[in-house]
Amino acid sequence: MILLGAALTSTTAQAANVQKKRVLAFGASNTWGFQPVDPKERVLRRLPFSQRWTGVAQRALGRGYEIVEDALSGRTAGIDRQNAAGSQLPGSAYNGLTELPEALARNVPLDLVVLQLGTNDLMSDSNLSAEALCQRLITLCSVINRFTLPIPLEGQGKPIKAMLMAPTAIGPMPNNPNWERAETTRKRALPLLKAAGLEHGFSVFDGAQAVPAPGPDGLHFGPDGHQRLGLIASAAIREALR
Repeated sequence: MILLGAALTSTTAQAANVQKKRVLAFGASNTWGFQPVDPKERVLRRLPFSQRWTGVAQRALGRGYEIVEDALSGRTAGIDRQNAAGSQLPGSAYNGLTELPEALARNVPLDLVVLQLGTNDLMSDSNLSAEALCQRLITLCSVINRFTLPIPLEGQGKPIKAMLMAPTAIGPMPNNPNWERAETTRKRALPLLKAAGLEHGFSVFDGAQAVPAPGPDGLHFGPDGHQRLGLIASAAIREALR
């Protein structure tokens, strides 16, 4: 019995010491869990982690994976935003390209980064082409793949892999006449992103497959959409880290 107990203790210790596969979700409001604002209430609502797509993916992946978040509503794939009235953040704080290296340094060791970006670029620039959006996202993926620290970090033996969540669907927005053009550009960008992933070595999955139609504000979605998105994301993450 003593030997059996010792063997079980050893097995448990070995299992605890197995390094989890760490995944960073670097995104904007739909990773933050933003819920459409009721104009009458003007109160922000955020889904809890258990209901966000990241939490859903964590449950589906199990104990061998750890998902961490770095999400900021309004974050772009590579441009500063105009300073919003009442905001305490400068426009540069929303630029995913300048913020990504800090996020990587904060969260290493990492096996994979899932990028949920691009929608805010489409909404803020009516002239943005599918090709230009694709190039911004390729640049972010290359930042991930090339990231290193001044001194090698124990547990970070391999380059970080990049995965792109192609933007979810964009619907009617009463306060933004650019939404229809943005949705057209989003659809045009999808095959370009998939081709770029094959060429540059990053994974791509289609967020709109889970969220073909957003909520009443045209951009965000509720628990059901997050549930579907989390399950699709978990399958893509597992495949990328096989």
